[in-house]
Amino acid sequence: MADYYTRYSEQITKLTGGEHAWLLSQLIKLEQASTAHKDCGGDAALGFQYEFVAGAEGNSMHFYAEESGEIRLLGEVIQKFLSEFRPDRVFTLTYAASCSSMRIGAFTGGAMVVTAKEIKYLSAENWVRQQVEPPSPSVITVTVEGGIVQGVQNVPEDVAVAIHDYDTDGSEEPGLRTATDGDAYTEAVYEGGK
Repeated sequence: MADYYTRYSEQITKLTGGEHAWLLSQLIKLEQASTAHKDCGGDAALGFQYEFVAGAEGNSMHFYAEESGEIRLLGEVIQKFLSEFRPDRVFTLTYAASCSSMRIGAFTGGAMVVTAKEIKYLSAENWVRQQVEPPSPSVITVTVEGGIVQGVQNVPEDVAVAIHDYDTDGSEEPGLRTATDGDAYTEAVYEGGK
């Protein structure tokens, strides 16, 4: 049987006394509320470990996972911290996902970018898949009933705009389509970049 690992190590630097106290209280509250995670095999009740580090260039909080690290909960904590103390700052974390055995496809990784307003995740496995699979074209559908579309401009190159005109009563136009509800419509497609 193979063991799987998610490992990372990152920190928030130059903590003030107030920032440290707030962050520590949040982590302790979450740890007490998340003890069930430990029963699922996580590094700790939070799914990650943390420690305060005093340094010559200022104090920091070190976050790390040595085995089965959790990044989503850490991201939520960091987002609250940034919202409270550093709304214009960004926190980044990269992680390695590995296996104790040389299993094909068992090694990957990813990243997390946290701001006060959002958390973004990137999976190396998903990124690779996106690079080798052709992108599906984006389509914007505009439905017209009781009006006239005069034109469509500024459509990006990789986007198609489909105009569905339901004003077809009494029309015997060739090329009428039927919607899932049985209504007839005509379709005009504007290709981006053309």
